[in-house]
Amino acid sequence: DIYCAAGTKALFDQVSWEANRETMNTLHFHILTPFEPVTAGDYTVTPLPANHMHELKDGQPFNYLIEQGDKRVLYAHDTGIFYPEVWDFLGKCGHIGLVSLDGTCGTSKVGPKGGHMGLPDDREVRTRLIETGICDSTTRFVLNHFSHNDGLLYDQMIREAEGFTVSYDGMEIEF
Repeated sequence: DIYCAAGTKALFDQVSWEANRETMNTLHFHILTPFEPVTAGDYTVTPLPANHMHELKDGQPFNYLIEQGDKRVLYAHDTGIFYPEVWDFLGKCGHIGLVSLDGTCGTSKVGPKGGHMGLPDDREVRTRLIETGICDSTTRFVLNHFSHNDGLLYDQMIREAEGFTVSYDGMEIEF
């Protein structure tokens, strides 16, 4: 099962024309629409428009609100600061217990028009999530999706990222 935007599916079809037909028949695409939840196994997943890759004509990058029972995770990688409609949606969804944010740009501020975030942007998002009551002191905030863009090593990122858990390969979190 592959969940994606219509533009992503079209791009996949365009670049995979040489794929083995037997393999292609095992793939089941589910086309997502922003803010419309889908069921994926035991989870309800709502695609949220990501502030990323503005040059895509038909594609829509997504972040996700993932719910199971009364637990909610906001998975927001490959995005800049959220669009107003995403903030509006999050304000109505209930308490979020875990937020995983884009840490691509390390200590650099990207701002609202960037397709990624740095620590100043992450702090701004965290502050707004708490101030609006979407999150609280029990919410876990994690940084993920790192790159070479800021040149920080893991230990340096931990020192800079007060109030955030800095992720690593294989990390598991229970909340």
